[in-house]
Amino acid sequence: MKRTHIKICTLLSLVMVSGIIGLLGKAFLDAISIPRSSVTPTAVGETHYRIYLFAKSNHRLPKSLSELPPRQGYVNSTVDLWGRELIYKTDDAGIITLGSYGQDGIIGGAGDDADILYRYRSRDESGQFIAANDLWVVEGRIHPENGG
Repeated sequence: MKRTHIKICTLLSLVMVSGIIGLLGKAFLDAISIPRSSVTPTAVGETHYRIYLFAKSNHRLPKSLSELPPRQGYVNSTVDLWGRELIYKTDDAGIITLGSYGQDGIIGGAGDDADILYRYRSRDESGQFIAANDLWVVEGRIHPENGG
């Protein structure tokens, strides 16, 4: 009877310790993981920087995101939260559009269906290619309040 009691107490202790370790592990993973809402903007930011590195090396923009070489030690993701390739377009004025059409993949929408699009100038007002300039990552972004 005493042995059975010891086994039950040991088993209960193991279950409690396992539960505590599980909760601590989940809290740790939650603390270090990227929130779902940041997945697409993070992929856009990293892809934007990789476009800059490509432009700096090749003196042109990539024709597609598949041309971008990976960065050692980085995620290098070119997909949105829903697993679709990021939108990458350039227009005749050299404006780059990079992002996602949201969960539904359709232009427009709200909530998870909202577009997550960023625009960048690859040329200045005189037509000079600026995407390879050191400050392009900061200065090339077209902010919505500035007509973007």
